[in-house]
Amino acid sequence: SSPACSSLITNDSWYAILLMVITMTAGTGLIMWMGELITERGVGNGMSILIFTSIAARFPNSLGTILTERGPEILVIVIGIGILIMMAVIFVEQSQRRIPVQYAKRMVGRRTYGGNNTYIPIKVNMAGVVPVIFASSLLYLPSLIAQFNQPTVGSGNTPAPWVNFINTYLTRGDHPLYIALYFLLIVGFTYFYVAITFNPDEVADNMKKYGGFIPGIRAGRPTAEYLDYVLTRVTLPGSIYLGLVALIPLAALILINANQNFPFGGTSLLIVGPPGAGKGTQAARISQRFSIPTISTGDIFRHNIANGTELGQQVKAIVDAGDYVPDVLTNALVTDRLNEADAAGGFLLDGYPRTTDQVRYLDELLAAHGHALDAVVRLVADENEIVRRLRQRAIDQGRVDDSEAAIRHRQEVYQRETAPLLEMFRDRDLLVEVDGLGAVDDITERIFTALRERGLDSAA
Repeated sequence: SSPACSSLITNDSWYAILLMVITMTAGTGLIMWMGELITERGVGNGMSILIFTSIAARFPNSLGTILTERGPEILVIVIGIGILIMMAVIFVEQSQRRIPVQYAKRMVGRRTYGGNNTYIPIKVNMAGVVPVIFASSLLYLPSLIAQFNQPTVGSGNTPAPWVNFINTYLTRGDHPLYIALYFLLIVGFTYFYVAITFNPDEVADNMKKYGGFIPGIRAGRPTAEYLDYVLTRVTLPGSIYLGLVALIPLAALILINANQNFPFGGTSLLIVGPPGAGKGTQAARISQRFSIPTISTGDIFRHNIANGTELGQQVKAIVDAGDYVPDVLTNALVTDRLNEADAAGGFLLDGYPRTTDQVRYLDELLAAHGHALDAVVRLVADENEIVRRLRQRAIDQGRVDDSEAAIRHRQEVYQRETAPLLEMFRDRDLLVEVDGLGAVDDITERIFTALRERGLDSAA
């Protein structure tokens, strides 16, 4: 669970938790009862209708957000694609292979039974959405296990290699390995679910018991083998169809950075660099070039404290006491800032994340909206040169606290804190390292050149 969620429970006593459990259980029971009532009235599958209603209720808000942030052209394209997908889904869901069945006439007393013709309908998609649920649940397990094996905050330990592997390859929906596993699991679970819900041997025995047979196929074992033959081949296109439909959101994420309402679109960057490397100057230039806001934790803290927000008051109390602002508050403040309208088209993070836990929280936050960081710009600079530069600035501005020992200590703290983060970003192929020494304009041009090489430019 994300650290910011801990502020949702203000009272963790046993009776408060028991009350929440009882309330949620009662609410679930009420919804199930309503679903059963809808089913009994013959309207349709009650639970499916309730689920669809909850999803459809968000359509107006989501479409309105797309119109505001992406324009009418993208809105028309999204609606058109949605209608085409809906038509294709209806067509496939109604498709079936009809196996003809004949029943021999039987004399019971003076009455004649049987002699009629019918068919066995085998749908192309007999499994419904169950394989998608199974596949997504199974893929979530590695991420859940990895969360329980993260090092504690402040321990200085780095995650185990297998934890980094899971965080890199099995948590992001746009990674090829995740997509391939997701698709293959859906195909496999489709065959599994169909195998346990449709038993060819049982159907063949029932047909034989009542005198039914498939024209050209002997009753009994040959009928069961024929049904299994047909079922296996009809399930193949059905499983592929189900996998492709489930991959549509992931494909939209990769192609147009889309999700349910397109937040966090555009370019999402992170800039890191040692104190004195000119990170603030370059952040301002990147922000202007890409037309995205620079989001700095220092600015966020000062803004919330100045405006007297609830989170700002908590931060002020902690800062005044000389303590470190905990991740739960920092994450909550950054989340609020990212949810503002100007960050919908992209953002540049400066000073956040600072810990591996904050990196994981940011990953979860962006992934929840179908997005991820595009690149991490690192300004690389020689420590001795930075110390010389900062000492000269201290002399020019009369900063008595900027001694060489203090400057080198800040450099050591930066190197120690950012080393595990840089390793994580390097493993994800997000790190863009740029020489941070030289003229300001030259450094800026190096940054833009490196980003263009990754397919990122101001037109992105």
